[in-house]
Amino acid sequence: MDILPDNRQLVVRVLGTEAGIEVGGRPIRPLHSKKGKWLMALLSTYQGDELSRAWVIDRLWPGGGEESGSHSLRQCLWDLRQALGPEAERIETTARGLRFHSIDAYIDVNDFDRSISEGTQHAFLHAVEVYRRPYLEGVKDVWATAEREPRHRSALKALGWLANKASTDDRLDDALAFRRRAVSLAPLDEGVLRELMLCLQEAGDYGGVVDAYTLFVASLRTLDPFVRPSPTTAALYQSTRKRSRLKIDPQTEVERVDLVSAVTIDFVDLLNELNALKRGDFSARLRGGYSGVDERIAEAFNEIVERLEHLSFEFSRMAVEAAYHGILGGQAEVPFGCGKWEAMVLDINRIAATLCSMTRGATRLADSGADPSANYPSDAPGEFRKLRSAIISLAAKPVPD
Repeated sequence: MDILPDNRQLVVRVLGTEAGIEVGGRPIRPLHSKKGKWLMALLSTYQGDELSRAWVIDRLWPGGGEESGSHSLRQCLWDLRQALGPEAERIETTARGLRFHSIDAYIDVNDFDRSISEGTQHAFLHAVEVYRRPYLEGVKDVWATAEREPRHRSALKALGWLANKASTDDRLDDALAFRRRAVSLAPLDEGVLRELMLCLQEAGDYGGVVDAYTLFVASLRTLDPFVRPSPTTAALYQSTRKRSRLKIDPQTEVERVDLVSAVTIDFVDLLNELNALKRGDFSARLRGGYSGVDERIAEAFNEIVERLEHLSFEFSRMAVEAAYHGILGGQAEVPFGCGKWEAMVLDINRIAATLCSMTRGATRLADSGADPSANYPSDAPGEFRKLRSAIISLAAKPVPD
């Protein structure tokens, strides 16, 4: 393992969002291209190895052709050497390609790799300390992904090993810290999440299980509003909720029912469906084998959503009939009629009927030569009144020869 002393002249960090390069304790000047840092990441990752120019070009400038790639490599290499200053001599140009010499330099990825290979508890502790974030996190190039994924798995395995060791040694707080660190590195990994949930369950922190699960569901929804946790993860969450309903009184060691926790309805699912409804997703439903009051709550929620879905369909149908087919006078039909639901439908139907009546009045006026005031409602309000006056004025004008 490397211990980073204060007098290291060159420091290269690639475990993070971008490669960080320091010379003499200070960051190098900005490079002309991000490929400069990526070149440094490649060279330092494979320090001591001779990398052929074709191999480097294939990773950093794929598909651009040999001549174009060679030109880009020369420019990038020149810029990097200028920025490294006295440390530029570490990059050796050979007959076949390039070689980076890392003597007395600190390179975090090499430190991490050696610690993982050592495989001891002390080494794993050092490895997870070095592993700030994944290798060049956010760089989507194929070569970066190939370097990133195996190291990311190694970091998660090291954290899992350390958490298991801490649990075996009855150091539950340390185990939880390692599990939480793993979740922070892999927030969408359900296997990592389940390990944390089990650890929280072992600690009796049922609220922590709910919080972890809720945060995970929210993270999933940011990617796809319709994606759900796997049945295995959901089942673990449900089993935790059931266990939380029975608690042991530490004085009497007698099971007692926590009345607050006795509600069986899944409030995480309820929150998710409410958020879906808020976004206008009328497919939201509460599904589950509820009973008693919980069943009535689920039925009421589902019926409200079904009513909204039916109203949305009816209003859309009326709009399509009027806007695309010119059919006026359509009426919304609903199988329920009470309170504000009924009033809302009556108002919409009244608007549709009024538009139809006024339009047909204008049509009758055009078809007949009769007095326009007799063919168009005299009590027409607002814009309809203006339309009536305009039609009467138009009818009163003599037709030119």
